[in-house]
Amino acid sequence: MARQPEARKYAGGMPGGLKNPLGARVLFLYKNGAYTVYSTSDPETIGQGITSGCTGLLSQDMLDLYSRTPIKTKVIMLPA
Repeated sequence: MARQPEARKYAGGMPGGLKNPLGARVLFLYKNGAYTVYSTSDPETIGQGITSGCTGLLSQDMLDLYSRTPIKTKVIMLPA
């Protein structure tokens, strides 16, 4: 919110879907800061470091991961 005050209107969330920049699903990871794993339909952006602290997956991969990831799952993020 400090970097993007215009995003404050989404502090309570917004439904997933075509108008949501995070796509159909997103996983929020919290430890020493916040990170997100989000879905995208734009494969050219994956691995490009476009967002800070975020990792994009293809939408079909994110939907599969989301459905198999319970709350409090241990996550290890490795560099590409």
